[in-house]
Amino acid sequence: MSYLKCFRMATKVSTIEYIEDQLALIPGIRSRKMFGEYALYCGDKVVALVCDDELFVKITEAGKAFVGERYVEGIAYPGARPSMHIDEDLIEDRERLAELIRITAESLPVPKPKRIRKNDMPHIHTKPGEIDRTASVFIVHVPSRRVLLRLHEKHGIWLPPGGHIENTQTAPEAAVAEAWEEVGLRIRLWDGNQRFMYQHEGYADILPPIGMNIHFISPEHRHEDHVYFATAETTEIIEPEGREKSGGCRWLTREEIECHEDLEERVRQYALEALRILAPL
Repeated sequence: MSYLKCFRMATKVSTIEYIEDQLALIPGIRSRKMFGEYALYCGDKVVALVCDDELFVKITEAGKAFVGERYVEGIAYPGARPSMHIDEDLIEDRERLAELIRITAESLPVPKPKRIRKNDMPHIHTKPGEIDRTASVFIVHVPSRRVLLRLHEKHGIWLPPGGHIENTQTAPEAAVAEAWEEVGLRIRLWDGNQRFMYQHEGYADILPPIGMNIHFISPEHRHEDHVYFATAETTEIIEPEGREKSGGCRWLTREEIECHEDLEERVRQYALEALRILAPL
């Protein structure tokens, strides 16, 4: 088995259009843009990623047998699981490429229905003008100097892990819990901005956020978000049971954050600041 490792710029629109055209005879083929790259779907199943103008198909035993001696593993993006790297000759072979994708789709399990998560439940405050409290956390992997962002399923934008602060939680407790529940990471919150740590019976200072913001969810409903920075010892992402593992989480370098146009500016600046503080050059 050979192994290919790729690090990239964004995929050209013409590349994904060509691959989709090559697969036009397969029902349900579609793509979804994610951070300048693309996930390729067959029905509801993610069968491949297109990154840096390269095609990476999910590994299945049937797919490996079909490709045979031309089987090569590759990394679609830093932090991703290995995939089958498809060379240009196979991409240009319309019939064989379609058969590989068909075999892969048939071999992959049907995505499980999404279970109800607390962030999918009704807002804690529902009356007009009421505000929910939320916590979000920019997680840095110091050895690789990368920060984690996650594609928000409902709104299609890139954000750090985060969610509602339950009535039984403090903001820092919620930040830690959301990191575990959404991406399976045990994190350590950065406490460099904490000035007071008094604690006695009936009283305790808690970790303040690095920033706070208020944003509208609807014309009559707002979220007050508490933003934290944190570190993680691993880049391995484990999304909750029932959630489609579609490449929706990305560990990004400083350069990738600076150059991508898909980021909201506020997210970009928070991510860069997290790297500056936790993983300085």
